[in-house]
Amino acid sequence: MKNTLFTLILTVFSLVVHAQLTGKITDTKGNMLPFTNVYLEGTTRGTTANTEGVYFFDLPDGAYRIVYQSIGYKKRIESVTVSGKTKRDVALDVAEVELAEVVIKSNAEDPAYPIIRKAIENRGFFLKQVKSYTCDVYIKGLQRIDDAPTKFMGQKLGDFDGAIDTLTRSGILYLAETVSKMNVSGDKVKEELMTSKVSGDDNGFAFNRATLFDFNLYENFNNDFSRKIMSPIAENALANYRYKLVSSSRIDEQFIYKIEVIPLRKEDPTWAGFIYIIDNQWNIYATDLFLTGKSLQQAIIDTVQLRQNYVKLDKDVWRIFSQRLDFRFQVFAFKVKGFFNGVFSNYNLRPSFSPKFFNNEVFTAVKATKTNDLKQWESIRPIPLTEEEVKDYRKKDSIQVIQKSKPYIDSMMRQGNRFKLSKLLFGYTYKNTYKSTSIGFGSVLNAINFNAVQGLNLRLPFNYSKEFKDSLFAPTKRRLSLSPAINYSFAEQKLRGEFNGNYLFNYFNRANISVNFGQKVQQFNASEPISASWATYQALYQKQHAYFSYEKTFARISFWREITNGLTGNVAFETAQRDPLSISTHYSFKKQSETYRNNFPFQTTNGVTSFAPTKVVLADLNLSWTPNQKYTTYPYGKFNESPRFPIFRARVQKAFGNGTTDFADFEKVKLSIEQESVPTGLLGYSEFRTEFGAFLGKKRVSFMDLNHFNGNEFGLAERIHFMRGFFNLPYYQFSTTDNYFTAHWQHHFDGFILGKIPLIRKLGFKEVARIAYLNTPQLGNYAELGVGLDNIGYGLVRVLRLDLSWVYRDGKMSNKPIWMFAINMPLSD
Repeated sequence: MKNTLFTLILTVFSLVVHAQLTGKITDTKGNMLPFTNVYLEGTTRGTTANTEGVYFFDLPDGAYRIVYQSIGYKKRIESVTVSGKTKRDVALDVAEVELAEVVIKSNAEDPAYPIIRKAIENRGFFLKQVKSYTCDVYIKGLQRIDDAPTKFMGQKLGDFDGAIDTLTRSGILYLAETVSKMNVSGDKVKEELMTSKVSGDDNGFAFNRATLFDFNLYENFNNDFSRKIMSPIAENALANYRYKLVSSSRIDEQFIYKIEVIPLRKEDPTWAGFIYIIDNQWNIYATDLFLTGKSLQQAIIDTVQLRQNYVKLDKDVWRIFSQRLDFRFQVFAFKVKGFFNGVFSNYNLRPSFSPKFFNNEVFTAVKATKTNDLKQWESIRPIPLTEEEVKDYRKKDSIQVIQKSKPYIDSMMRQGNRFKLSKLLFGYTYKNTYKSTSIGFGSVLNAINFNAVQGLNLRLPFNYSKEFKDSLFAPTKRRLSLSPAINYSFAEQKLRGEFNGNYLFNYFNRANISVNFGQKVQQFNASEPISASWATYQALYQKQHAYFSYEKTFARISFWREITNGLTGNVAFETAQRDPLSISTHYSFKKQSETYRNNFPFQTTNGVTSFAPTKVVLADLNLSWTPNQKYTTYPYGKFNESPRFPIFRARVQKAFGNGTTDFADFEKVKLSIEQESVPTGLLGYSEFRTEFGAFLGKKRVSFMDLNHFNGNEFGLAERIHFMRGFFNLPYYQFSTTDNYFTAHWQHHFDGFILGKIPLIRKLGFKEVARIAYLNTPQLGNYAELGVGLDNIGYGLVRVLRLDLSWVYRDGKMSNKPIWMFAINMPLSD
């Protein structure tokens, strides 16, 4: 009902606003001036010219004073009487340059430096000058592809569902517009999406968000990229930039200094380009800055350009009026470029918010409308569409109608569901669009593994999913997923199987129930420190067996949901029979005369090489709390933002014994604190994790119930070892039923050191420092201290890491360091 009412209001508004000021903005030589600001004098109500210099400004009939403002040109104020559709072309004069060129002695400082020092000195004032405000934000986002290949990895690419021209292989991939309201009070922010339009998708929400479009250069660092970028007027900017005064122009009786910003090193996380500073006030007037892929440490990125224009709202109060972010990147043979262009208008510097208005919700689209009606949007958008954009809307909206038709859906189902022999190897899925179901099986190539217990074994997963919707093209409200799998061991000549099912009730609190049962081969350490693919390599190429495992016949049911924002809970009940397994084969490509050691981690002093079959009836409770968890909401679900604070976790397990030796009987608890990213400015970021565990009762504990630690014995680490494991600790030697404590810390310098070394910095490697600590009564104090190089590789393929570690144990530091290669990607499921 609310959406219908809002749509009606927009329709009525489009009929009322029948007057429009339009025209083209050029310089005095007739060259178009794109992105020129056009607004009512003394307000922030206005528009911006598009890439062709054309502007539209919807105004009721009447007399106005219109301001035309563009960087490097004199501000022009025109008295205009609007009656119906009124045209006014404007030519702007180049701003008078007071200082076109400066001659500096070899030992003298460039005149830009005292200006920048003043801007740095006043940075904190302008950062906190406006404590609260609201404004309307319009953002247009566009991404296009140029010269797309006709084939990729042997597969024909087609026309991307009509997005690109089949002859030029170019076209718009994404075009969308949004209007939202930004609400700010101190460090509290909430963005309310009002309306959204996506080309070719009348049921979609755009990715455009003002909260992800916030480039505040008064802050020391900008955190909107994967790497923290230092502002040209940051507190420590003088140690990382050079500056050159290019010119000084007089605009509105004020001098505007144009200063070139030059990074000391191209690989540093710093901007390059120009910043405009107002004389005597020392605030930002405009920016024209860019980043390179090297400064972002992103091989796929060519450049990212940021252009900002500020307008005066009140005495000494300047706010961003328009902002444009352009980018270019290339992934393999795909060259993509695009932009996000925004207009910030109708500022209110003295808003009044209700006491409960601000919470941890930073973005909401619950009340937003979605409409692809071009006529309604003509009265909404402040930036006119280009001819190409108009064509894209019309073409894709027409294609969408076809794509929703029954003949098209039937055709796509026939084509997509066609079975080929190659899909026996690479996997196959059959989809029924009408019923929102899919069924299939996984790749046989990924399912083939080898270990000394099972020999050659094949694990083939199947999958079935069903989405529950209000209509065929509506968002999913609930989802059912079933994934049975069979596993055949050729050495054992045994077939095992397991069933996994999940039903997601709610996309807001993520309430879901899972049911799992069957029989499988399970590592003693449930964290699975050795991947199946790595176990295959160890067995076949090194004749080594560490894939210590047992047979588990089980049934488990669990329920998970977010109890309240930031607090999640999971409760599970499991019953299982655990049986020992033996070595079934001694085959290997090498050392064929040797035999594998038995399938038990180590022999005890009594010569025990196995464990007795046991049963377990287990209750498992997990709680996770993230303080101040920020989130976004859409009409179809809630989504958490990346946490800014540590995550606290607690796990309690209770095995119910029956007084016999057949059943496990224990209680244990684990407590942990972790945080993935603790920013440290140009120094990169840190991550840490600590964990404490203890058995509260241990009447009967089998080996797989002990507290195990993710060790490593074979010189190749995986991601699990970085923050949850060790590089040089035996897999099971120090497993314990006693109290234990672990601590992991890792710091990513992101090229801070290597980026200052000529030639080396061009390699793009990143430095890492790490400490891993473990304490148990049996082991005492154990620690690994190391340094490493991450991001090793070439181009887009950078998955290798090399670490050098020293081991501390029994009060002594190892004399010889340990080299460890790591693969910074998962090797299996």
